[in-house]
Amino acid sequence: MSLLAQHIPADDPEQMALTDQRTTLGWAELDRVMDRATNLLHSLDLGPERRLAVFAENSAETVIAYVAAALAGVSAVPVNFHLTPDELAYIVEDSASALLLVGPETAERSLLAAEAVSKSTGSPPIAVMGWRCSDHPEVSSWEQGLALASAEPPPPPTPPGPPPV
Repeated sequence: MSLLAQHIPADDPEQMALTDQRTTLGWAELDRVMDRATNLLHSLDLGPERRLAVFAENSAETVIAYVAAALAGVSAVPVNFHLTPDELAYIVEDSASALLLVGPETAERSLLAAEAVSKSTGSPPIAVMGWRCSDHPEVSSWEQGLALASAEPPPPPTPPGPPPV
């Protein structure tokens, strides 16, 4: 097991580790998801700042995104899910986030914010990836990313922030 679940007794890997209104994950399953989520973030080009923004309501996926970011050495910028697209665009641009992780409740506002950042900076829109966002084909699928990510244990955790020069 990875660093996340290494202290869980081997005789109880199905003990509840994370739950929300839709899902409950035991420690063994959470460990597998964390390995894939961490490897997914390692595989993405997050720019020199290695930063992403999380703009989602409270959910198991939101927790997984924050922990995976920390384990991947990526700085995660928390964004209140009540904000407007313009407020989100300001935070994303100011933080130099290269990816927006979203839930279905925030997908539409995220796409608008990504477009606003693109217009403001003259660069291509930042990537928007979300869980349970099948109603928004412009949003990359978190679930598909996890399915394609390596299931191997990720490299040891690194401190968030830009890589040393």
